[in-house]
Amino acid sequence: MAEEPGLTPDGADASGKVPDPAGRTETQGWSQRKVTIVTGMFGIAAVVVAWLLGWLPPSSGQVTPNPSPAPSHTGWSRVRWIVTTQGEVRSRPAVLDGVVYAGSDDDAVYAIDAATGRVLWRRFTGGTIRSGPVVSGGTVYVGSGDNALYALSAATGRMLWAYHTGSFVNTDPAVAGDLVYTGSDDGTMYAINVTTGKPQWTYSTGQPVDSSPAVAGGTVYFGSDDHTIYALDAASGKPRWTYTTKGPVKSAPAVAGGNVYVGSGDCWVYAIKAATGKLVWSYETGNWVDSGPAVADGIVYVGSHDDNVYAFNAASGTIVWKYTTGGGIDSSPAVVGGTVYIGTDDGRVYAINAATGIKRWSYNTAGPVYSSPVVVGSTVYIGSDDDDIYALSAASVPSG
Repeated sequence: MAEEPGLTPDGADASGKVPDPAGRTETQGWSQRKVTIVTGMFGIAAVVVAWLLGWLPPSSGQVTPNPSPAPSHTGWSRVRWIVTTQGEVRSRPAVLDGVVYAGSDDDAVYAIDAATGRVLWRRFTGGTIRSGPVVSGGTVYVGSGDNALYALSAATGRMLWAYHTGSFVNTDPAVAGDLVYTGSDDGTMYAINVTTGKPQWTYSTGQPVDSSPAVAGGTVYFGSDDHTIYALDAASGKPRWTYTTKGPVKSAPAVAGGNVYVGSGDCWVYAIKAATGKLVWSYETGNWVDSGPAVADGIVYVGSHDDNVYAFNAASGTIVWKYTTGGGIDSSPAVVGGTVYIGTDDGRVYAINAATGIKRWSYNTAGPVYSSPVVVGSTVYIGSDDDDIYALSAASVPSG
């Protein structure tokens, strides 16, 4: 990839300043960061707080590389580490090769050592980041409230390119082949070349697209606030079918077993034939469904704003179980090792037995949890509106 015009390889110009998307510059410096490592033995927690001192204004467009490492920890605690940002964290983390990538309402994308919680770099954009990063081919793709989709170096955070849409980009991108797909609140689905940052095609729905796309079998599936679920040819953007619900579709579709599973603001969960767009089954919950379903072992798991986590038979739509939490659910579940992990508006992260619907454990944060969890190995990574990114032990029983 060619260097940005007038920039040295680290992203700074000759004066040591780094341009932001709005054309402003700020001198590169260290950010004041708090990385909290919570440790404990036999239920007694020791808290070590490491401060990295300096100043970094929001929206500076600068990368903060290589802060001092966080202290190591011993013993057991539900919390393995916490990184405190300067804004709410609604972005779904991505984890690859031992690095956690997540966005924050402080306008920044963070790269964090998955084992220690050490912040490796931080890249500011010009707007809040509620899009969940996707990492592919050494590049991080993420949307921003400054209307742009960014491609960043996964190693350094350096901006490779940015494509500006007509409004906020809050969806999680999807990468397939040489294209990255993303929706925008300007009502458009974009297919952008991963190398050049130029669109191959665009498709307008006329209403905001906050549903994160799923790409399967050469088709892009997503929803729109126009109440419609779309299936477009992934190469050309030509419609294959549409299905109309009675509410805005912000839920991210899941494609499995020949069906597309998705929720709607009309309170229903839908199973639709992926090839034809014909309805297989539907189920009415007690409130709107913005949570994106997850499918595992023939069961569909999804949350609703009626405070419940649902498990349905994927083929028939028969309810297997439901678990009532203390708040509405925007978070999309992750299902790993027989456990369903999900966040809720009551501020908790729940781990629920995938077969029985019985709670294994829950962890209380200090704010609503709109972020969706990612589970790698024995660790759950998730954000909260308390401004924190968490690494939680997935274990059901404490072990020393």
